[in-house]
Amino acid sequence: MRLHRLALRDFRGIGEREVRFADEGVTVVEGRNEAGKSSMIEALDMLLKYRDSSKSAAVRSIMPSGRDVGSEVEAEISCGKWHFTYFKRFNKQPATTLTVLEPTPEQLTGRDAHDRVDEILDSTVDRALFDALKLLQSGTDPALTDLSAAAALSRALDRVASGGGDPAGSSDASDAVDTEDDTVLLDAVTEEYGRYHTLKQGKPTGELATATARSTAAGERYERLRRAREVLDDDIERLREAVSRRGELQRAAELLRADQEQVDTVWQAAQAVLSKVADAAQNVGHRRTALTLAERVLDERTDIRRQRAAAAAEAADLDEQLAGIVADAARALSEATALESELYSARKVLDSLREQLSAARHAQKRERLTAEVAELTDKLDKLAGLGAELDAVDGELATHTVDAEVAAAAQALAGRIDVARGRLEAASATLRVEMLGDLPVTVDGAAVGNGDAAEFVAVADRVIEADGVVRVTVRRSVDTRSLAEELDRLQWSAQNLCDTHGLTDLSQATAKAAARTDLAHKRALICERRDGLLKWKTVAEIRDWRDVVRAELDGLPEAEASQQESVDDLVEAERAQADLVGRAHAAAVRRRSEASALGERQESLSARRDRAGKQVDDLDARLAELVFALPDDEATEAARRARDDLKAALEAQTRLAAQAAELDAAGIELRREQIARDIAHGDAELDAVGHLITELSTKLEVYRSESRLDEFDEAQAEWEEACAVLRRVTRRAEAAKLLYETLTRARLASRAKYADPFTRRLDQLGAIVFGDSVRFDVDDDLNVVSRTVDGVTVPRDDLSGGAKEQLGLLSRLACASLVDRADGVPVIIDDALGYSDPDRIAAMASVLTEAGRDAQVIVLTCSPQRYADVRDAHVVTV
Repeated sequence: MRLHRLALRDFRGIGEREVRFADEGVTVVEGRNEAGKSSMIEALDMLLKYRDSSKSAAVRSIMPSGRDVGSEVEAEISCGKWHFTYFKRFNKQPATTLTVLEPTPEQLTGRDAHDRVDEILDSTVDRALFDALKLLQSGTDPALTDLSAAAALSRALDRVASGGGDPAGSSDASDAVDTEDDTVLLDAVTEEYGRYHTLKQGKPTGELATATARSTAAGERYERLRRAREVLDDDIERLREAVSRRGELQRAAELLRADQEQVDTVWQAAQAVLSKVADAAQNVGHRRTALTLAERVLDERTDIRRQRAAAAAEAADLDEQLAGIVADAARALSEATALESELYSARKVLDSLREQLSAARHAQKRERLTAEVAELTDKLDKLAGLGAELDAVDGELATHTVDAEVAAAAQALAGRIDVARGRLEAASATLRVEMLGDLPVTVDGAAVGNGDAAEFVAVADRVIEADGVVRVTVRRSVDTRSLAEELDRLQWSAQNLCDTHGLTDLSQATAKAAARTDLAHKRALICERRDGLLKWKTVAEIRDWRDVVRAELDGLPEAEASQQESVDDLVEAERAQADLVGRAHAAAVRRRSEASALGERQESLSARRDRAGKQVDDLDARLAELVFALPDDEATEAARRARDDLKAALEAQTRLAAQAAELDAAGIELRREQIARDIAHGDAELDAVGHLITELSTKLEVYRSESRLDEFDEAQAEWEEACAVLRRVTRRAEAAKLLYETLTRARLASRAKYADPFTRRLDQLGAIVFGDSVRFDVDDDLNVVSRTVDGVTVPRDDLSGGAKEQLGLLSRLACASLVDRADGVPVIIDDALGYSDPDRIAAMASVLTEAGRDAQVIVLTCSPQRYADVRDAHVVTV
């Protein structure tokens, strides 16, 4: 397949565009971002895939924004023996037109044109290969997709693996027929295998799944009816047992009811005796209550007398305590008053000392601020002098530009000049001119003295002349020209260095550098003295601080006459007097607190004395009321009578309890309750057995009426037939599976051989990018597993983004160069190599040039410089 021309009109952001592509080699379509380069690939895919009347979201999205017009796409394509022009208009007034140019002219429109193009492409273009050889801006892994369905690539690799020669060459008819026959056979076997198993997971489907489902359903129905038949036999046996059990339960119930009548008679006699025992127990309770009440009356009077004696003793003790507390409170109050008087005098002395201390501190602060202002003024004067010295030194340094580095450069340059001059003189001729006669002789215009000899080296052209007789020109040797030029260049550099730094010659540089070093040392000493005075501050900060101190000094009032005592003595006296005041204050507060506490204690004891006296009066009144209501001797007699009555009631209760024990009333009650439970249990079981007999009888009658036995026989026959059908289908399915797996293994073995020519071609192209040592490990599905360069192997997933992108492009170009020219498809690359460095980009350009000899390569890019090195590329600007 070859794409010759692609034209777009009103396609998304593209108004109108037509691009022609080179049939062989590389076509580079360059343009800015959003120029519609990727839209051209989308337009080609949409032309070949969608009908003009499609309402899909992809088709609706290509309509230009703000314009109600149709989007048009036209392409001129060659594939196989066909050469045609294909046109479609989408969304508005849809239309499809096909114009076949070769081999026989045709013109079709509408759906007929769409179907005809599909028929041509299906018969001549490997669509799986066409999709795989695109490298788009999708952001996904640039690795090749599955190429198992790429028949064109399979044919090419089959031929190369079998020794058929150049894959890009033309294939003979026999190879094509063999490949097609193999494909037809595999398709037929796959179709037969698909009748029984799913292709992906090998699960039963079709006839095998149907036969299996029918056998399973018939088996389940037979098993269900068989279990129902077994349940019926169990029900018949259970019915016989239930009828027998019902007779046994009826006889046992009659015997239990006779025993119940006898036990009821004995139980009623025992209940009469138990009633008398209960009455005796109730009488004992009443007598015990009467005794408790009588004893409570006596106990209450004893308790009142005890409480009255305790309250009287407490009142006497409180009277004694009150007398002592009153005396202590009066004494504490008098002492507190005396202490407060002493505290007042001590505070007056303390206030006087504090006034004297404040005046002394004020005078001391004024003296300190005066001294600080003087010190700061002296420091500023010294800093001003040092600043002047530093300015003078800086001025001298500005005129001395020769430092150690410049001096070293001058020395090195002088040495190089000496060496160059020596080399030049050694390579040049040395001439000696001596005047022998009376005629004057000159060398470069300078006269040679009589009897003198002049020697010079011919490092430049020299003219020796005897006036009116001869002129000799000694020219510099060609071999010494470069040495002379080198000497001139070094001398020019020396003169430039001297002019820059004010030197008469290079020898002065060392002295100048030493003088600059002395000045720098002097400047460092001045800076050190200045920094010592500054102490991490600036002159402005010191001046500002002096102004602050001076302002504070000016704001202080004039000091009074000096005190006799020093500040330290006054501080010590003030501290001693403050301590004395504190102790006096604490003693006065403490004594006043004690007096207050004694007063509160007196009030508390008085309240308690009043409560104790009131309690004595209340107890006397209560005791008088009780004695008036019932004298003490009568209360004692009532208690004695209550004890006698309780004793008699207890004796009667003991006698009746002995009679009840002899009857064993509890045993009779238990026997009576057991017989009742047995009768109830027997009746319940008899009812359950009756219900069971009724249920089983009904089920047996229903089974007989529904002909379940005939249904069971029918299910058994159906299950046996389904099992037979399943065995036959299973044998056919296993045979199809065996043939499919055998052919698949053979094809996989053949595909394993495909990897070798693909790997060789990939190594050839990869050597241009990664070097001659590169080797690729390729699996049977033509996926690159790893890359080895200089003996270092790196898995493909661990390669950088740029290397993965380069490898994806290499794989596509390798496939394109392996496929026959008749079966080939364009390699479309949309703005790749964005992660590649300049060296790799240049190498990939060579790869594209190499691959373009065997395939049509279309590159779309917004960076034309990436593909500038592709030779003989057809460049289109959009």
